[in-house]
Amino acid sequence: MADDENDNVAPLRSTPTNRSLTHTLTTSGQAVVAFVIVKQSYLNEHSPEGLADGLRKWVGEQIGPIARPRDIYIVGELPKTRSGKIMRRLLRDVAEGREVGDTTTLADTAVMSVIAAQVK
Repeated sequence: MADDENDNVAPLRSTPTNRSLTHTLTTSGQAVVAFVIVKQSYLNEHSPEGLADGLRKWVGEQIGPIARPRDIYIVGELPKTRSGKIMRRLLRDVAEGREVGDTTTLADTAVMSVIAAQVK
């Protein structure tokens, strides 16, 4: 399973941080899943409705149809360790519907509960 923090996942005007990773599918191998934080300044001027579809289309145009995320989750925060590293393993657990693993190293353990609830 590959992980990629990619500034090309979304136009930089709307997203300060994003994480894309592949999600293993039982029927077709792997698919790209993106967890995106949207800047508040963007939300102040635009409706969040249709943002995921717009990002999916943008990725298809900029990178190519093969990179288009199957799922895009707009989240308020990503799970980070106290030193600021994004915990890709936990995002992968949520994306694949598995029980979230050890969260003791997270700066804010409540973040995973919020993300997991949003994905379900």
